Amino acid sequence: MPKRILVAVLAASMAACTAPAAHAPLVAASPRRSAAKRKVTRPRGARVLFLATGRAVTRLHQAEHDLKAVRLWGRLTNHLYEVKVAVRPGRSDIPADRHLADAYISAVAAQGTLRNLCDIVFYPVAIAQDLVRWRRYHAQGRLGRPPGTLRQYWGSILAHELAHCLGTGRGERVAKHWEAKAQRKLEARAAT
Repeated sequence: MPKRILVAVLAASMAACTAPAAHAPLVAASPRRSAAKRKVTRPRGARVLFLATGRAVTRLHQAEHDLKAVRLWGRLTNHLYEVKVAVRPGRSDIPADRHLADAYISAVAAQGTLRNLCDIVFYPVAIAQDLVRWRRYHAQGRLGRPPGTLRQYWGSILAHELAHCLGTGRGERVAKHWEAKAQRKLEARAAT
């Protein structure tokens, strides 16, 4: 498609996103009357998409549920329009940097506004290997307390990756803070 036509199409679609609807009333209804008729509207929160199957999708749902139960989910996702979590299940899928998961924040124009998206990729084999390593360290007396369960580990890693999408610009330091906070809360929850 020629560049001029593409620019014209994009300009027309952006104008359609920001233009008022043809059927919208010219005069707004009285605030008192309309407020009395309807309940207070609350944002629905981020849309969550899990692109996984089998045990991985179960663990992701449990991690989301656990973060909601310890009241961290909302603080990590309220500013997001969508959270998309994919899984790369194979041993060969583990990245060279040995990360357990990766997160990227981006934005998309939707309904005339910019919306934040958080894309996360989990590497389950790397997670399992890392938890085995921490358990070995504990058995050797190199850790003061045993590492959490696999379920707690997935929850804390999800908190870590969502913290990368907070957009604070502080990167790993903030993500580690949220991971440790989630780990403490998830362990305390399991103890009760």
